[in-house]
Amino acid sequence: MDKQLFNKVYAKYSKKDYFGNKAIIKSKIAYAKQYNQNIGKEQIVIRISDIKAFLKNEKEKAYNFMLKRIEERKQGKHFPLREKFSHEIFKILAI
Repeated sequence: MDKQLFNKVYAKYSKKDYFGNKAIIKSKIAYAKQYNQNIGKEQIVIRISDIKAFLKNEKEKAYNFMLKRIEERKQGKHFPLREKFSHEIFKILAI
């Protein structure tokens, strides 16, 4: 699978928060704020670099997962239609 093709489709679904990454980041920031207010001494700091590393890691996981899905699809396995991201990749690759 072409990495540029994956990046294009991933960007489209990432904007819609299909993978839930934005929700995870928001919940971790909210937890850090609440923890910092209650404790006061030892503060939790979430840096931008941590968020970027998290997003990069999640993107790599999705790419590797998609490679497995493509191999399974070539072997004849069917996936539910609710997995829109997978089906869009399959449609583009004409599998």
